Amino acid sequence: EREIPADDPRLLLVARTLDNLRLRFGGGRSA
Repeated sequence: EREIPADDPRLLLVARTLDNLRLRFGGGRSA
């Protein structure tokens, strides 16, 4: 198992991208 720090830049980038996709395609609903 790899341990990835919560503040890992790549992880933050992915999280932000997923948030953007959810906002764009999810109608702003969290899901």
